[in-house]
Amino acid sequence: MQLYPKPKTDAEYVELIRKHVGRSKWLALFLGCLSVGFLLAYWLLWQKVYGSGDSTINKLNETIESGVRIGIMLGATEGLLLIFAASHAVFAVQYLLGDRTKRLMLKFYDELKKQNK
Repeated sequence: MQLYPKPKTDAEYVELIRKHVGRSKWLALFLGCLSVGFLLAYWLLWQKVYGSGDSTINKLNETIESGVRIGIMLGATEGLLLIFAASHAVFAVQYLLGDRTKRLMLKFYDELKKQNK
């Protein structure tokens, strides 16, 4: 059993990068959909809790202690949803636009391979 995997040859590494660049558009789309899903969950939670005049927060907020607990719970939940949405949106943009060095490496590797033939 070895601690590190066997080093890849240049051709194996280039093929691995080629697959990664090909999948990056789909991964960006998936992360963008997750980001929209988190924003939708945030909006639905906001509408459920604060949306109407007889909202859930008014029904449960009978004492100060229960109000504080509910506020902390809702604040943490909404904060996490917004953080997840923002981070997934950043990762989606990064996958969509960010692999320039890898694309250039593939381009020049292919040109070099054509010249050597």
